Amino acid sequence: NVLRQVALPYRLTLRPAIMLASLFTPRGARLGFESPGGAFDRCTHAARLRCPLLVLHGELDSVCPLDDGLLITASSRQSRLQVIPGAGHLDLWSNPAHAAICTAAVRDLLAGIKS
Repeated sequence: NVLRQVALPYRLTLRPAIMLASLFTPRGARLGFESPGGAFDRCTHAARLRCPLLVLHGELDSVCPLDDGLLITASSRQSRLQVIPGAGHLDLWSNPAHAAICTAAVRDLLAGIKS
């Protein structure tokens, strides 16, 4: 969806790119594209985490609906969701106002981690 949204070719290039990435992935590691239909199941990956998870999600994200962020957050034992007001999918770090919110959320997460 990200490639489509920024008008880059994806139909012919995405599958070969994933296959190429798998060549550089440690043996036995999974990229997450193994499920039927090639879907990346972020909830399954979130559920496997044994560390805190911060989900940063743009309020106006047209690629991944906010419900996706809520489901991912609910799938992990130690997670928190930070919704960035007015942000989309691609501008969380490129828009200075959005980046400031993201940076503060990351700092808060790190401050809460026990050494």
